[in-house]
Amino acid sequence: MSWPYRQRDTRWRQSAGYVPVAAVLVIGGGAWISFISLFNVQVLNQTPDWARARVLAISMLVFQGAVAAGSATWGAVAARAGLGTALLWAGIGTLLSTALGLFLRLPDQGIDLTSWNHWRLPAVSEAISDVVGPVLVTVRTTRQESTLRLLGWSCAY
Repeated sequence: MSWPYRQRDTRWRQSAGYVPVAAVLVIGGGAWISFISLFNVQVLNQTPDWARARVLAISMLVFQGAVAAGSATWGAVAARAGLGTALLWAGIGTLLSTALGLFLRLPDQGIDLTSWNHWRLPAVSEAISDVVGPVLVTVRTTRQESTLRLLGWSCAY
């Protein structure tokens, strides 16, 4: 065989190995997106309405920080002990955490998701109906002019 045919044959053999790897990467990426979506939905379902946004924000912050810290840790292990050793220990940890999940189950008890109403309810002058339409809320505050002058603010409105 001449040189161009050997080169083409070598390229074909190398590219044939990329198809299964690409398929595994697509499946793994889809599984990762599904996991993140289901995890976020579970966090939202287990959180009371009044704290949902804060809990989801903290949950995402902790999750993404743990992914970054884990990546840095496994990178350091791979740099020190070698890539094969790091992948071996990562696989062992994955299997052990899966086995641990079979023995340490989360409880199936209900959670109190009622609103946190520890402040007194506001006094209203009339009964409020759901069909009244738009509502205008006016808040009036009193300020002491001496306090405003102390802070350097103008008292003229």
